[in-house]
Amino acid sequence: MPTQRASFHDVVSTLQGMWYFDRDFLNKYATMNYFLSRGASGNVYGPIQWIGMQLAIKQTTFAAGKVTKELKKDIEAKKNILASIEHEHLMRILSFDLSQLPKAMFIVMEFAAGGSLHDALRSLGRSGQKLPIDVVTDWAKQIAEGMLYLHEKNIVHRDLKSSNSE
Repeated sequence: MPTQRASFHDVVSTLQGMWYFDRDFLNKYATMNYFLSRGASGNVYGPIQWIGMQLAIKQTTFAAGKVTKELKKDIEAKKNILASIEHEHLMRILSFDLSQLPKAMFIVMEFAAGGSLHDALRSLGRSGQKLPIDVVTDWAKQIAEGMLYLHEKNIVHRDLKSSNSE
């Protein structure tokens, strides 16, 4: 697959902490050809090769009447904060597309190769294997470092669980 170039708009948006991905990008990649999984609130698509990165798209769908003016205002206020987070143990969010609200919202983020922590733990549990203590300690340290980074920025995660790594 050929490498795409960032447009002028992409570069300008990146300087502001947020990338811009147009409707054509979302229409091309948020499709069954790139479908990865379905969660409680929508679908995840990827991996998408984009200017030297692997990306995923999370499509969050909303029930009719769920997106109020207050919720939309809250999302608008938080999207730049979330896109500014850069830490080696946290998923990088590059872009939010709110143009399809109140029906759906798209989040473009780094792709996590290797699957989710939830799936890894579930697979180990089914096989009866136990994780070595050094692996558990390393994973716990990485999670704690990511949460410390957020707390230093006065951000509280509020829903930390292994299935959120999907």
